[in-house]
Amino acid sequence: MKTLEILLEQYTWVLGVLALIGVELSPIKINPIRYIGKLLSSWLGIKEIDDKVNHLKKEVDANELDRIKYEILQFSGSLRNGLKRSETDYMHIEAIFTKYKNKGGNTYIMHEMEYIRECHDKGMILWLKQKNGLRLF
Repeated sequence: MKTLEILLEQYTWVLGVLALIGVELSPIKINPIRYIGKLLSSWLGIKEIDDKVNHLKKEVDANELDRIKYEILQFSGSLRNGLKRSETDYMHIEAIFTKYKNKGGNTYIMHEMEYIRECHDKGMILWLKQKNGLRLF
């Protein structure tokens, strides 16, 4: 106990510096820098800005999922209507479907992808051939 009193008397400034940089001296954590940061962020409204950014990100992701879903539905609809589609189009649809799944899209569109893959396996999706600069199927 006497040692603690001597340390407090002679080295109070050291303890103050350690407390300022957030050193843990006991089970109670002292971190004034974090506290000051929280105060500044609340005064500047950073939490509200962060919430708005997160909301916009969710909205953009939802719009991207809808766009991909629409594109896949258009592609499968064109196959159902007898339009000839190219292998490049098919590869693009596979790529965006992977993106759809990675972004958390549901399995709503899975039956359309199964139909598209079935058409591909049957040869309804053709490789493009070039003749005099024109695309031919």
